[in-house]
Amino acid sequence: MSGAARFLPACSNLVIFIISLPILAIGLLCFTVLAVKLVQVGGNKGGSGEVSGLQIIV
Repeated sequence: MSGAARFLPACSNLVIFIISLPILAIGLLCFTVLAVKLVQVGGNKGGSGEVSGLQIIV
């Protein structure tokens, strides 16, 4: 019983990690796309300060 009790928290942590991984990947992808669009918009408007700051972040 004690062996199963020790294994269960590790298993649930693994499940949480596997579930959160795609969510993190999708969030990062959305953020990257958003940042690229902001850089493009800033470049079109001619806002040099915003563009350089965002490019450093990306």
